[in-house]
Amino acid sequence: MEADVVSKKPFAIHAGLHCLFSGLVHILEHERPEAALASDEADIYFETNGLNLEYYGDMNKVWLASQLDIAERFADAYGLELQASFEADRAPDDALQRLREAVRQGRLPLLFVRTTSLDYHEVFRDGEE
Repeated sequence: MEADVVSKKPFAIHAGLHCLFSGLVHILEHERPEAALASDEADIYFETNGLNLEYYGDMNKVWLASQLDIAERFADAYGLELQASFEADRAPDDALQRLREAVRQGRLPLLFVRTTSLDYHEVFRDGEE
């Protein structure tokens, strides 16, 4: 794989409390810096209905809002164009090409990685997703 992809705009990545919402903050800082000044991770969490949980009475919580729903609400709330694909495992070469093109255009891709794909620690190798 060639290493000829360079971001057009400088950006800094900071640790967040929630991976998805922290990623959305970074995208907002990159794409709409003026909106990012008036927003934060918690704002995005509530604006995208991230608190869509069902309680079963035994501390077992299920996150009902899909990642696609949250990304669509985020794009709508901040006037962004969403390009989403959740089929990288079916066509990895196509997915890699779309990611490379997005980065070449100066866009920040948001990647979801299943915990079973993170094999550097036993908690990821042997644990549930």
